[in-house]
Amino acid sequence: MATDTDASPSTDAATVVTRWAMMLGSILMAAAAFFHLIAWLTLVFPPGFETFGIAQFGRLKPMADALLVFGGFYFVNTAALYFLVPRLTGTTLRHGVLARANTLWALLVGLASVASVAVGLGDGRPGFEFPLILDAAYLTTLLVPAWITVRAFRDRTEDSLHPSVWALVGGLTALGVALVVANFPLTEATGAWIQAAHGRELVMWTWVLGSMIGTAWYVVPKASGRPLFSRQLAQIVFFSMLLLPAVAGLGRLAFGPVTDWAEAIGVAFRFSLLVPALAVPTGILNTVRGAEGPAAASPSVRLALAGSWLFAAGGVATALTAFPYVQSVIAFTAFDDGTAALLVGAGILFAASFVYHCLPQVGGRELFSTTLAVNHMRLVLWGSGLAAFFLWYAGVKAGAGFRGGALSGLWTAVGDGFGEATAGLSTLYLLALVGMALVAAGQVAFTINVVRTVRKGAST
Repeated sequence: MATDTDASPSTDAATVVTRWAMMLGSILMAAAAFFHLIAWLTLVFPPGFETFGIAQFGRLKPMADALLVFGGFYFVNTAALYFLVPRLTGTTLRHGVLARANTLWALLVGLASVASVAVGLGDGRPGFEFPLILDAAYLTTLLVPAWITVRAFRDRTEDSLHPSVWALVGGLTALGVALVVANFPLTEATGAWIQAAHGRELVMWTWVLGSMIGTAWYVVPKASGRPLFSRQLAQIVFFSMLLLPAVAGLGRLAFGPVTDWAEAIGVAFRFSLLVPALAVPTGILNTVRGAEGPAAASPSVRLALAGSWLFAAGGVATALTAFPYVQSVIAFTAFDDGTAALLVGAGILFAASFVYHCLPQVGGRELFSTTLAVNHMRLVLWGSGLAAFFLWYAGVKAGAGFRGGALSGLWTAVGDGFGEATAGLSTLYLLALVGMALVAAGQVAFTINVVRTVRKGAST
């Protein structure tokens, strides 16, 4: 008797849009990884790029972030919503044709937004550099997923909501709130900085990480054949990642354009991110405990476990660097970029865990290569770790030197001392590039695996 993965790919509109969203997500994630690599390359070898206006860190980095967050993760997250919400509410996905049209619209808006930054039309708000008209257009891409979710809730036959549904709906809501809050027109520069700080944390912690961790609460039990360790723990993770990041962003602005009381609140909420950082690996480890044989070796399980460790490391680093004394050393250096490398790596691994598990079900074919999936995991795991280590090192070296100059005069933020300090970072940035190259290679492996799975199925 044929299994689901032995069947031909379904031509149902709902299934097709899920399959295509997964493919687009993997392709845009790979493109974002290469843009990040080139962006940091411009810092290591600036003379080779100084004659090209577009090939500058200040443009390439926002373009890479946009491709990743508003491109790759958007499509994987919406694919997860289309795939999981109907199944976990006991309904079927309706309005598949509308979802396909929205996917095309989201792709066009996303590419136009990235192009606007490339040609210098961005408004300069960190994390939300698109012109206001394109931010508004991007907000419209959330309407169809929201409408499909509302219809599923209205028709649901399940009495209780699975934690994955909580996470996906919360992430979608957080993205909409972040786009509105971060772009609300304020003329005061300080207000704009605070808005962007709120928005960036909501996007990273609730939309990217929260949604992808939510898929793990479904994938890990299914792939390992074990029940979810604790729904209550999963709900604690959801609420901690829904409420805390909205204020934790103020912790990034220590010694910056915020009042002392706002800084104290930001520090407290940023430190409280230890809760999800420790709870996520606890929940996943206890879920897979006792799994044996193929279930324990499942690529989806292994990627989710690896993602939980990167998430824990990034979360602990985020929390412990919230204190003002630490910020006085590492603020406005590459240290936060190192932490972001871990968190982004975690999001990538959680996303791949979901895609590798669910793509065969919507593609009608077995995963093309489990070996390629494992290699993808290793490349992203090692690449994110190496990039984080050397960016952390560079951040501490720069921050300690500049702070020491202010206190003792050994280093200064101008002149020869400044030049010596920044020149000493080039080697560290070059070593960090090795990690970024590994991540980019891993994302290429991810894309190849996804595309070959849709087109040809298993290679063995």
